[in-house]
Amino acid sequence: RDFIEIPSVLLENWGWEPTVLSMIARHHEDVDGTTPSDAASAAIERRTIPAGLLSSVLKNKECFSANGMMPLLQRAIFDLTIHSPQTRQEALDMDVTMIWNTTRRDITNQSSDPDDWGWEQAAFGHIFRKYSAGFFAYAT
Repeated sequence: RDFIEIPSVLLENWGWEPTVLSMIARHHEDVDGTTPSDAASAAIERRTIPAGLLSSVLKNKECFSANGMMPLLQRAIFDLTIHSPQTRQEALDMDVTMIWNTTRRDITNQSSDPDDWGWEQAAFGHIFRKYSAGFFAYAT
């Protein structure tokens, strides 16, 4: 079902290969808007990324990946919470906005009052379109 995601994932990972990254990374002064087939562009000596800088960039690629996981974790906890009431009445009494806002505060370290945040859970449509398992499967 998500076959369409394969090209983007492949290209994203391919772009981080050291040989590929060293071919496409250029100094800003070397980017002149021309294509490599242009005669003027072919005459310009292109500076490649220094090996030490390339190594540093590759080492730090995942530096803040945990920050990207925190919203996914918050969505997973929200999803589990709203889909696990024990009774019908418990489901009816559930304040999904407050659950969204407090899990967001607790997991992503939002410091303001959850009562003032709004209805952001309404934009999380995956859990209402028979796609929640798929969302969590490819998001990780």
